[in-house]
Amino acid sequence: MRNAMHQRYKKHFLFFVLVWVMLTVSPFILAPTLYAAENGTNHKASPVIGQSRVPKLVPSLIISHREIDFGTLSMGQEKEASFTVKNIGSDALDWAIFPPEEWFPLEKTELQGISAGNEEEVNLRISVIKKDDDVPEATISSNLPVQLIVENRSNRLICVRDLPAGHYRDTIKIQSKTGISRTLFIKFNIVPNMEDTSIAVNPPRLDFGTIKMGEPATKRIRLTNKSPENVKWQTGVTAATEGSSGFGLDRFVSFANDELSGKGTYAVPLRLEKQMQIWGAWREYQGFPTINGKSILKLQFYGGALSLFVKKLNSSGQFSAYIDNSLVKSYEFSDLDEDYEFYEIPVSDNLIEGNHVLTLALNGNGIAIEGVRIKRQDVLEGKHDWITIFPQTGFTLKETDYINITVNPGQTNPGIYANMIRIASNNGDCDIPVSYDVISELPTQHIDIYRYYKGGYYLYISSHPTEEMRLTSKGFVKQGLAFSLFQPGTLGTVPLHRWYNPNIINQFFSYDYNKGNTLLGYVYEGAVGNIATSRLSNTRELYRWYNPKTRQHFFSMDAKGEGMTKKGYIFDGIAGYVK
Repeated sequence: MRNAMHQRYKKHFLFFVLVWVMLTVSPFILAPTLYAAENGTNHKASPVIGQSRVPKLVPSLIISHREIDFGTLSMGQEKEASFTVKNIGSDALDWAIFPPEEWFPLEKTELQGISAGNEEEVNLRISVIKKDDDVPEATISSNLPVQLIVENRSNRLICVRDLPAGHYRDTIKIQSKTGISRTLFIKFNIVPNMEDTSIAVNPPRLDFGTIKMGEPATKRIRLTNKSPENVKWQTGVTAATEGSSGFGLDRFVSFANDELSGKGTYAVPLRLEKQMQIWGAWREYQGFPTINGKSILKLQFYGGALSLFVKKLNSSGQFSAYIDNSLVKSYEFSDLDEDYEFYEIPVSDNLIEGNHVLTLALNGNGIAIEGVRIKRQDVLEGKHDWITIFPQTGFTLKETDYINITVNPGQTNPGIYANMIRIASNNGDCDIPVSYDVISELPTQHIDIYRYYKGGYYLYISSHPTEEMRLTSKGFVKQGLAFSLFQPGTLGTVPLHRWYNPNIINQFFSYDYNKGNTLLGYVYEGAVGNIATSRLSNTRELYRWYNPKTRQHFFSMDAKGEGMTKKGYIFDGIAGYVK
């Protein structure tokens, strides 16, 4: 009896325990099902991690910039910039961009877009529309017509406004259909003509060439005031992507030879001798190359797009630009704009990024070439503290002031870097792009052989001051680097000997000492360096060409002989392998 009662109590106890467990756990078991039922969804489709459902992210707009500064614009000038719009939410988000207040939209009143986790780029273009020259000046308002274009991949918003000269800061609204709003500020300064910008700088762009870590390099900017009033200015490093010059992260290569400025003749500067060559009668303008008659310039470069900076000194002549021997652009000097100190001409913007050769064929008298702007994906923005500016502020009336720019990269990765220096004043701003290559160690030294030209004669010498002076005093012009030899004793190389014939002004090179000694009228001048007799790593063929009529020799790394076959030269074999 007692045992039976014990069993009955035990069953009741287990029943009550089971009921308590079910009442306790059931809310957690039923919650996803109830949630799915309330929202009209299948419970099995809801992602579950452990016992919790993954929540959806609330849509949210993010813009890459809060403010874009276009700098100074004058009549007929356009500046470009861009920013990105991104939605970090789970669902797609519709948004629209509205024109700034008091701007009049044309055709469309908004720019629509949609973001679903990806970034969408939005481009901005602002310009001061040039007024009709045929309209009498008295009938033209003092205001200037300004146009703002906002566009993405599929849509475009155009709005206009008449504005007097001055500084402006406008607001662009980006708003979603769910009520999310973001604000982008745009700044710009308007002057009727670029001449009305009081400050002028020279040079307008800076190329520091190659800089070794821990070894600072300094260049000087000349600052002048074009107005009769005192101008207050200040300088600083700004974001390279926000410069009013529209330059961004591009590599600028200057052709300036500062050592020859004011001396009348031009030669390729030392920093460019391995990638640039010239033919013809080149003069100099403020250190930059300018032509006198028929001239050719070749530049080896790496990139995906290239533009040229030129200045028209008069209107007589023309030039043609070739990329990899294909004609891409032709210009009459009279077509160039005189409103700019140096005018940027796009040469090619659709190249496959890689190694290319620019050839400029010029004929005339009156164009100066400042350099080239090269677009390439590996250009990085340098740290702002790498650049020191002195002085940073000042007043300029009629005198000429100088600003020293020092670049000193710290411990960083070797590469190509760019920065932007802004000079802001009470009467106009200007931006100065700065470019430089950073290396950790100086490259291994080779013996560089340079080509000199005069009236159909070609001579080849190393960078020796005595020989250079001897040739330049006789009217020879330095064309640039012809080839590079190895240092004596380099494994796998032999001496390259040189002979000279003073009667026909010609040189002959060969690693075969006996071959040169059989030439009549030639004097042995010794070995100029070492050359490889078979292909080594990172070497190229050095081709020899011969003109049987003039008995002249021509040496080049170009398998086509740089077009010398048109002048009667024939192929004469491979002289060896060079760097």
